[in-house]
Amino acid sequence: MSSGQVFAFALAVRCGSLDVAWPQGCTVQVVHCAAVPGLEFALEAAAQTYESRRRGVCVARRPDVDLLLRLMRTDRIEEALAKARARDPGDGCCIVVGYGDRACLDTASSLPQMSAPPVEPDIWRLAVEESALVGARPSPCERVLDAQQV
Repeated sequence: MSSGQVFAFALAVRCGSLDVAWPQGCTVQVVHCAAVPGLEFALEAAAQTYESRRRGVCVARRPDVDLLLRLMRTDRIEEALAKARARDPGDGCCIVVGYGDRACLDTASSLPQMSAPPVEPDIWRLAVEESALVGARPSPCERVLDAQQV
């Protein structure tokens, strides 16, 4: 993320269309659409993960695990993995969510998108609050430095 700009992204794709190589420096998670209350929530979780790393206080040491925990609104990795997995997603709906530099955004944008199921605004707002509470007892982690700090 040397360009100084960090982009968050969340998009719905067919689960079977995810054969992609992500550029170095991307933090990405893929979860079944039913596991996440909407794309807006997924974007907020990505922003929370990035900001917690920038400040040096995280839910997990690895940014991809931190993001997964926030997306699933739990502090238990086993529970997050169980919630995120689709039993047999096939070509069903998956959400690709993450953050990174322009190359990460371009890679995400190249995926064939589909419509995500609609979510009531009150539900995703509550989920954002739950996700923030996952980080209420953060642990030290590597800091993400903005270009201005380098």
